[in-house]
Formats: sequence, C-alpha cells, structure tokens
Amino acid sequence: MSKIIRIEQLPTSIFTIIFSFLWYSFAQLPLIVGESLTNYSFIFNIFGIIYVLVISGSCIYVLSRIYSKYSNKNASLRKIILFKYTLVFFIVMIAYNTFCDYILPTTKNQKTIENMINGNTFFVGILIFTIIAPILEELIFRGLFINMIFKQNTFWIPVISSGIIFGSLHAVSNITEWLYYVIFGMILATSYKKTETLAVPIALHMVNNAISFFTTF
Repeated sequence: MSKIIRIEQLPTSIFTIIFSFLWYSFAQLPLIVGESLTNYSFIFNIFGIIYVLVISGSCIYVLSRIYSKYSNKNASLRKIILFKYTLVFFIVMIAYNTFCDYILPTTKNQKTIENMINGNTFFVGILIFTIIAPILEELIFRGLFINMIFKQNTFWIPVISSGIIFGSLHAVSNITEWLYYVIFGMILATSYKKTETLAVPIALHMVNNAISFFTTF
C-alpha cells in the first residue's frame, strides 16, 4: 500500500480535497439562488457573474499553488507529441460521447443543470459550466487527487480511483449514468497521466461541457 499511496500525508490530502470541493460548490451559489427567482433581474446577473469570478478565481489560484507543489515538475513532452496525445484523446472523447448519446437518455445531472438555467442564470451558467467547472474539477479530481494521494510511478489505480470519485460526485439516477461519468473521468485522468499537464484534460472537459451546454440551450 505504501508503494502506491502517500500514507504519511493522507489525512491532509483528504481534508484539502474535501475543502476544495466545498469551496468550488460555493461558487455555484448564484445558480441555486437564480433558479428560484421568477422575474428577470439585470442586477442579479451582474452581481452573480462578479461573485462567480471572485470566488472561483480565488479558488483556482489557491488550488493551482497547491497543485504545483505536488505535480511532476520534470515532466515535459515535445510539442508535437503533446499535440498528438491531445488529438487522440479528443477523438476518443467525441467517439465515447457520440456512442453514449445513442444508448443513454438525458442524465439526472444534465436535467438538474437544465432546471437551473433561466434568464437570471444563463450567463452565469455559461461561465460556470464551460469554463469554471472544467478548470476546478480537473484541478481537484486530477491535479490534487492523483498527485496528493498517489505516488508518481502509479498509473491505473489513480486513473480508476479518480474516475470513480468523479462519477460519484455527479447526480445520477442509475448505475448506467454513474458508469458514464466514471469512464469519462477515467478518460480525462488517462489524458493527464499520459501528458503530465492539466491543460489537456481541462481543454477536453471544456469542449465537452460547451457542446453539451449549447446543444441543450
């Protein structure tokens, strides 16, 4: 076990990850408040966007500093190899989502998002789901989780574990929906482990969420 997990810092790692996720959750508060508003409010839209930028921006800054202490600073791929990896994982992600669209109806998580979006939350929703969520979720589930809990030379255990945690923290109504998010999380985790840069899973996550958001609304 000690060859796989950083046992000596496990309590600190778990606390940091849980605290980070709660901080990220607070950034989504305007979606919850705006969902209950019946009349359009320009002021709410402005303050909602400012609130999201301040809370999520500070969270991204702090988590990035923590991540930089644990990430593999010696990892560097030639640009052409990095491009090839990014292209391969982009194709895998598109193929996976296209396949799932035929066998999987709208997930509970997607329905929850749809219910949150109205005139008061549309622009906040764009900001959160297409930019903030991909950055923070990759920082937490790939950056912190993989690097703080697992040792550098491990691969499949952190990839699978990251996918399971990622899937379990999305709203699902059955095992099929859960598996969809687990496997998607594993694809993102594999792209990170292969490239050793969060830029790749963040970019993949952004494209995925943007396609989902704009095709829905």
